[in-house]
Amino acid sequence: MQHDVSHQIESASDHSHKGLNDENIIVICHGIRNVKSLDTINFSYNRISGKGCQNISKLIQHNSNILHLDLSGNVKIQSNGVAYLTKGFQHLLELNLSKCRLNNEAAVLLCDGLITNKSIETLILAHNDISDRGAKDIGKMLPRHPNLRDLILKWNMIGNEGAAAIGYGLRDTRCKLENLDLSFN
Repeated sequence: MQHDVSHQIESASDHSHKGLNDENIIVICHGIRNVKSLDTINFSYNRISGKGCQNISKLIQHNSNILHLDLSGNVKIQSNGVAYLTKGFQHLLELNLSKCRLNNEAAVLLCDGLITNKSIETLILAHNDISDRGAKDIGKMLPRHPNLRDLILKWNMIGNEGAAAIGYGLRDTRCKLENLDLSFN
């Protein structure tokens, strides 16, 4: 019987648009904790806050097979949620935090985490509240994260100063970014 439940959970990696809150996330994370074939989790457009991110971080730390995480559209994540996530994403390849209303403080925390994490190849931060201040930290992080290939920053509030800081980071020979989207800033 346990095998049947595990198989059902294994095929249910898409938990998007379900109205899930932090308490639901605790239950789901516990249920899929040992599903080793799971490599992608989509928790987009729910009601996840920092507490939920703490449990997601623990899940990712426990299950190193999870490589892709989509938390887009969770507007309650805020800076404390980002701080929890940075502790758990040592092996993630892709992280989507678009439309989470992340501000400069969250961008700074994320950049600090990315300096020690070298695995993330794709980072999606579109449709947030990141301005020049956050973009400056992103620019500083770029040369220190040589595996980052795709960075999506469209629809933020990044002006000329922030774009110049990112450009400066791109010029560093250690930066291997291949795709940068700054459109609609």
